[in-house]
Amino acid sequence: MCAAARGVCADGHALSLGRDEGGWTPEQLLLLGAESSLMEAVLTAARHAGVDVPGYISSGHLDVPDEAGAAPCLTLNPCVVVASADEAQQAALLSTAVAEASLVGRLLGTHLQVGIDVRLEPSA
Repeated sequence: MCAAARGVCADGHALSLGRDEGGWTPEQLLLLGAESSLMEAVLTAARHAGVDVPGYISSGHLDVPDEAGAAPCLTLNPCVVVASADEAQQAALLSTAVAEASLVGRLLGTHLQVGIDVRLEPSA
């Protein structure tokens, strides 16, 4: 079996999986999946609440402790951009609840830490 699986992304670029040759590791894919899942949950909740979100970015980190038996933890830090103070307040309230209720939040439980930042950009 190959050390790295190969595939093609939607844009036609090669996608490498595995630890060799700079491929995506399963841990990186887990982090990417968690970030995508949380983004979808936040944006869906915002849309249902009538909150326009013209911008969303996120950074994440997988912390794997060196201590034997210590549990790994995913940390996600999304930033939601809104255009009004009312929407900023709504987005802050929604985001906290969504992080806990999202599929990734329920799946990872205490192994997921989320720090959501809501930015007000009136020109957005």
